[in-house]
Amino acid sequence: MSALDPMLPPTLTEFEFARRDVLRRLAGDMRRTVFVGPPSSGKTTLLHQLASEVGPTAILIDAPAFDPDAGPIALALLAAGLFPGSSRLVDALRIPGAWTRKKDDILAVVREHAREKVVLFDEPFANSTPGPVAPPFGRQLAELANDLLAVDGLKVVWSAADWPIPTE
Repeated sequence: MSALDPMLPPTLTEFEFARRDVLRRLAGDMRRTVFVGPPSSGKTTLLHQLASEVGPTAILIDAPAFDPDAGPIALALLAAGLFPGSSRLVDALRIPGAWTRKKDDILAVVREHAREKVVLFDEPFANSTPGPVAPPFGRQLAELANDLLAVDGLKVVWSAADWPIPTE
């Protein structure tokens, strides 16, 4: 896990260290990497930088955490990232149906291509407090993130601020 100092704005050196650390982990056998920092510390910027450096194998999921459509947006970004330039999977999401069915269909494709892809997920657990009070969109993002973390062979990098990091 990489961390940005919560008491100070990140320096270029800290940002560069975190970037290199995540790239080193991706080049190795690390399947999961999380980096933690306070709001406005550069976590989203770092994910965007990593996506450009990793290239076409990267799938960046930067869904708006407080949007009622955050889960479907994240799922559409995942689908579009699996086959850049193709709308095949994204078009399938337009067909009326339940969230779980659509998510499971996309995850089946993720499993087929898991060893070829790296998912970069921006704050997937940010609005998913445990219990029945979590907004549906927060639960959907967390559910998708947990499902991605469980895919065998898939490398997942995610950012975290001031919420608990899943231990499973």
